Amino acid sequence: MKNRQLREELPESGRGTFAELIGANGEILFQYCWLMINDVGTAQDALRETLVRAAECSDFPGDPGTLRDRLFSLARAQCLL
Repeated sequence: MKNRQLREELPESGRGTFAELIGANGEILFQYCWLMINDVGTAQDALRETLVRAAECSDFPGDPGTLRDRLFSLARAQCLL
């Protein structure tokens, strides 16, 4: 998955948080999606959708632990679709 492609897909309001979302949590979220789905391409799609949806949330938590929990919750929901 290309960071540039993800960045272009994020809504304008979420682009400032892209580096934060991906930098701190991207790899572990991808691994989580991959383990749930067992397909690299589909896991990449789920991760992309997770990050896009996260960037769209206006009430995203500032606390790193809560942020991580919310990201995993979004990722789980995307993997189960």
